[in-house]
Amino acid sequence: MLHRCCSDKAWRIEQIDAGEVTIRRTRPAEAALLPGVERSAARTFESIEELAWLAGDDVLSPDQHRHFIDVGGSWVALTSKRPVGFACAERVGPDLHLWEVAVGHE
Repeated sequence: MLHRCCSDKAWRIEQIDAGEVTIRRTRPAEAALLPGVERSAARTFESIEELAWLAGDDVLSPDQHRHFIDVGGSWVALTSKRPVGFACAERVGPDLHLWEVAVGHE
């Protein structure tokens, strides 16, 4: 089920329910959980020699996640009400810049 609300001619997706996964706007209390999701996602690259450096790279901090939440540019994927992925974006001029996408390794 797709829920939308309209604001100033722009459609904004509020929530997508797709079977076992729900995608919706991130709530402020979830900001502290998202660095763990990103670290988990990075572990996927450990077995690929050319990309193994990603496994030890920095992740977005909870404060950075709160910034994206505040500007309306953070969405979280949940299973059993637990974050398993996220996307962070913000407007840069007339464009939308996607800063990070992560889906946990598990």
